[in-house]
Amino acid sequence: FTFQRVLLRAKSFKRLLKHQTRNVWEARPRLMEYDLIGKEDPYSYYRGLSERFSNLSQPQQVGKGIRIAVPIAIASAIGYLVYLYEELPKRQPPIPAQTHTQTNWSGTRTVTTKRFFQPQTLEELEKLVEHSHRMQYRLRPVGAGVSPNGLGLDKDGMVSLALMDKVLEVDKVKQRVTVQAGARVSQVIEALRPHGLTLQNLASINEQHIGGFIQVSAHGTGASLPPVDEQVVGLKLVTPGEGTLDLRADSDSEADRALFRLARVGLGTLGVVAEVTLQCVPAHLLVESCSVLSRADLR
Repeated sequence: FTFQRVLLRAKSFKRLLKHQTRNVWEARPRLMEYDLIGKEDPYSYYRGLSERFSNLSQPQQVGKGIRIAVPIAIASAIGYLVYLYEELPKRQPPIPAQTHTQTNWSGTRTVTTKRFFQPQTLEELEKLVEHSHRMQYRLRPVGAGVSPNGLGLDKDGMVSLALMDKVLEVDKVKQRVTVQAGARVSQVIEALRPHGLTLQNLASINEQHIGGFIQVSAHGTGASLPPVDEQVVGLKLVTPGEGTLDLRADSDSEADRALFRLARVGLGTLGVVAEVTLQCVPAHLLVESCSVLSRADLR
């Protein structure tokens, strides 16, 4: 019993000595760099707070930490909820996305894409391109799928302008027609017929979308006729970085004319063609002549 009392007194004396030593050391004035140069210490307030906190007992320090941390945690949670409320709608595409399987006409290419969009207006298309740019996913424009290659097919995202198929204007004086890029060649020919106009060059298939028809520079029929992109005199191009560009062959700017020449056969890499203005020719009839030749005749 006596030995235990001696140990307790020794421990108490040790704690007292340690406490007194700490207090004596902290009471000593310590010269800081700001005292030496005669300027006010800008951090003196925070040093005082730190010293007062270190002099608190452990339970007091825990309680003070909780009183500081809880309001910060609540404010952070509220800020995160506000962020989700404002940001989540921005992450949703402007029109619903669908899973879609696309196969080209020849059946040589098939792809199932995670995002398949069919905008109905230019505004919807602009918002869709801007959304894909902001969310960093690929968006490939696809036409009627007549091409034997897979240029317009992508597993990440595809946009079809099949619902943007209106004939917007027919100018009989200039012999020009302005159409949305989703209009089919057959639709455009029928719309031009009452005005005595037609397209200069046609392919053996007339179900292509006009946008895809010019973007791949379809060659059409006839050795003396230029590719169909040569009929283009103006187009609207919806780009991810520059918005919607109205490009014309007769633009005053050389840079715009150069960009127009590139965009005519852009293969969908510069943006999505939304509208096209084509130079037409007077309607005419073609005479079909069929003959049978032997190998000797061919030689």
